[in-house]
Amino acid sequence: MSSRPDRRKPWRNSIRARLALWYGLILGGVFVSMGFLLYAYLSKNLYSDFDFSLRSTAEALARSSPRASFAFPEFDPETFLEGMNDPEFFSKFFHFFDPLGNSGSRSRNLPKRPPPLTPAALNNALKGKLTFENFTGSDQTPIRVLTFPVIRQGQLTHVIQVGGSLRHIEQVL
Repeated sequence: MSSRPDRRKPWRNSIRARLALWYGLILGGVFVSMGFLLYAYLSKNLYSDFDFSLRSTAEALARSSPRASFAFPEFDPETFLEGMNDPEFFSKFFHFFDPLGNSGSRSRNLPKRPPPLTPAALNNALKGKLTFENFTGSDQTPIRVLTFPVIRQGQLTHVIQVGGSLRHIEQVL
């Protein structure tokens, strides 16, 4: 029998175990950090693309309105937009206003409780500025709305409000 004490350290106290633990923690931290960065990048790009889509739709509506007047009797924006090959057309809506904020033409798929033309958005439109706003729909769905001023010959002729549901973006995220 040997009366010598056991000089082996338990595995958890070895240098190998400590290094493996440190490397694992650092690698885990890098993965979590990369995940957060990729999520933030994806989120930013999805919202940016949605805003671009709203702006493109508003510009197309503004270009296609045949007159600078407020009434559009011969203009059918629904037919125009259906021809744009926009796969998310039916999730978007639009609403025309005169420079005083009075309601005009609107899309058929406008929500039951349409988002209001806020005083801040109307003031920005009078100055020729775009306004993006977020609202909550009647079914608690988040809605993003662009208020787009249509200026012809240096004068505001009408205001277009184009909006859409953010439900698809939130489902992706």
